[in-house]
Amino acid sequence: MQKVIACLLLVAGLVLTGCASVQKETPTTGGPVYNALGELKNTYNKPIQQVYAATVESMKDLGINVTQSRADQLTGTVEGKLADGRTVSIDLRSLSQNSTNVIIKVGTLGDETLSRRIMDSVSSKLT
Repeated sequence: MQKVIACLLLVAGLVLTGCASVQKETPTTGGPVYNALGELKNTYNKPIQQVYAATVESMKDLGINVTQSRADQLTGTVEGKLADGRTVSIDLRSLSQNSTNVIIKVGTLGDETLSRRIMDSVSSKLT
């Protein structure tokens, strides 16, 4: 009986460790990383206000209806709606004076292809 309990604890430990590791991100290219939560993340070596302006412009250029946008010196949010009804949420966070983290999520489960199109547009406006 003790062996069965020990085996069950071992399996449970492996399962829980495996589940936790699914959400780890280990970018090797230094570019955008798509995670298990359906989010595309990237960091730009630009101030938040510049990234915010590029984000709003990109959404409009791609025909995404911007429903809400706001930013200060530390954080920002841009939200929109696609023609198919899905939402687009973009969160900005200032990491330093010249570094901004961007997280894009399309819909509830995420859409990597559309997220990358948006991120590519933002990137092109920042170079």
